[in-house]
Amino acid sequence: MPLSRRLPYKRRGDAYLSIGDFQKASEEYSIALQGNPNLTEAYQGRGMCRYALNDKLGALADFDNVILINPNLAEAYLRRGAVYNNSGERLKAVEDFTQALHLEPNSFEAYYYRGLAHFNLSKMQSAVEDFTQALLLYPTHAESYYFRGLSYFNLGNRQDALEDYSQTIQLSPNYADAYYSRGCIYANLGELQSALKDFTQAVRLNQDYVKAYYGRGWVYSQLKEEWKAIEDFTQAIRLQPNYADAYSGRGAVRSALGDKLGAVEDYQKAAEAYHMLGDTSNYQKIQSEIVRISQ
Repeated sequence: MPLSRRLPYKRRGDAYLSIGDFQKASEEYSIALQGNPNLTEAYQGRGMCRYALNDKLGALADFDNVILINPNLAEAYLRRGAVYNNSGERLKAVEDFTQALHLEPNSFEAYYYRGLAHFNLSKMQSAVEDFTQALLLYPTHAESYYFRGLSYFNLGNRQDALEDYSQTIQLSPNYADAYYSRGCIYANLGELQSALKDFTQAVRLNQDYVKAYYGRGWVYSQLKEEWKAIEDFTQAIRLQPNYADAYSGRGAVRSALGDKLGAVEDYQKAAEAYHMLGDTSNYQKIQSEIVRISQ
């Protein structure tokens, strides 16, 4: 017997949702709501489908209806907050995640997602506190360690950031961003061999990781392995043709090798890219380098 005859509309919507057929699931939930306009589970399911189908306004309307019918349902605030957060309305997201926590004080998801909202609002200390609470409830959640690490780094706390990135990697060995971020700290600390290993691992895991190629190129330039540096800067430029820092880095290496024409060419492209970005400081520095080399 076909699925449409075996299950009532709401359950059929759940079934379609479970296999990722969001359009059909949404249709089934809509039919269910025609028969029962107060069926919160159908609004909830349809809201999830609409969000997956990139209908954010429709999703918000559905979650609004859930909250209107049952204002004590933490999951509805959690899901609406996620839509707000991903739509750039972070203050509304924080309000919803906070309300979810008021209703369910031990909600790992609410702490984690509120941490992301605080991070996106540049409220790094609040983000650290939320991710810490999330980890108390879910001690093996790699994402919480990673974003707490980013938050620590933005607060200037490199050692705690380093520890969190390392913990992320221990829990999730294929987490390319964690290797890259840890590599950046090692590079800043002057631990170039450790940085080199992390940037290399990031590239192995993601062959299109532009910033990892740039980071490794910078490390190679510090290690005086100029041709490897040029190769990595060039790869970064292939992947991102207007990458100002990569042109600047390659120009510096070419200048060190005595290739004045190549260096000037790279610096000119870097200057154009910095100008497009409105980065006056780096633009002026590059122009000074062009004058110095050209003399």
